[in-house]
Amino acid sequence: MTRLATAVQRAAEAAVSQGAAGWMLATVTAVGAAGTVDVATATGPALAVRYLRRCRPAVGDTVMVATSPAGNWLIIDALAAGPGFVHLARSADWSLPASTYTGIPWDVQVDGADTMKPAVGTPTRIPLTAGSWLVHLQQAWPSGSTQARVRVRRADGVEFQASYMPTSAGGQGDSGTVPIFIPSPTYIEVQLYSTDSITVPAEYSTVLVERVRG
Repeated sequence: MTRLATAVQRAAEAAVSQGAAGWMLATVTAVGAAGTVDVATATGPALAVRYLRRCRPAVGDTVMVATSPAGNWLIIDALAAGPGFVHLARSADWSLPASTYTGIPWDVQVDGADTMKPAVGTPTRIPLTAGSWLVHLQQAWPSGSTQARVRVRRADGVEFQASYMPTSAGGQGDSGTVPIFIPSPTYIEVQLYSTDSITVPAEYSTVLVERVRG
């Protein structure tokens, strides 16, 4: 068989495969405007494929593509890349210095993805990939806490205030959720502040970070 005949046969096979009703997996290679992306498939590239409003795929995502006999393609959603959350806590009391924002040194992974737990040596840093995240915080304060604050700080210095308590008689606290956008892979810290130095009981701090869109 000549090269031309082989190329024609392969093109015909690709056309039949891509034109038939069904579904396939593809990898997003570029995100365009107006709800379209370019993808790479086992039979070659496809440009400007539309996706459902809920999907919003990113470059590198493996996506499910539905195809129709008329040759229409539609991206249904991206495949899950593992647990998109981490739940962290403390195993022991720790000291918060006076008038200094200090990251909570997490040392217990309650649940979630191993890739999102702080690394040994940097227990305050929660690594995150690019995308939108929700940081759910719960913090109680021991007696003696004054002007007590909780904030989330991104590695580039952008800060998100989460809660505030003027004083605590012991065990008083608050919870809240902070939405954060991460433009590129980095880390965040959950930081505490009190004008007086205090010992923070282990059970007083917990955080759950979950992906909204990545």
